[in-house]
Amino acid sequence: MQTSTSPTHPYVGHHVNDVARVTFSFIGSVEIISGVVGNYLLLSALYRGHASGKSSFHNLFIANLAIADILSLGYCLNLLVFDLIVKTHPVLNDANCVANGVILCVCLA
Repeated sequence: MQTSTSPTHPYVGHHVNDVARVTFSFIGSVEIISGVVGNYLLLSALYRGHASGKSSFHNLFIANLAIADILSLGYCLNLLVFDLIVKTHPVLNDANCVANGVILCVCLA
């Protein structure tokens, strides 16, 4: 495993200026809030349709996509925004960095 003193990629440890950091933090925060609220509304509409007997395979697929989106927004994007605010990478530890990558791969696959 590589240590933080010997980055393997040229952009690891690259300084992000404050304007870009604040801008991306704001955009990420808005994306998290709107994504979670929108997916929650979608899931509640699908649940109401299921309760009234209007369920289908397509609705199940859309519900799974919404849950995967909430998972990636709630864990991965939160860590990215926190990473930008605190100016540290990785924010917590290497295990969370690996979990972040696994969740993104599973949700996007």
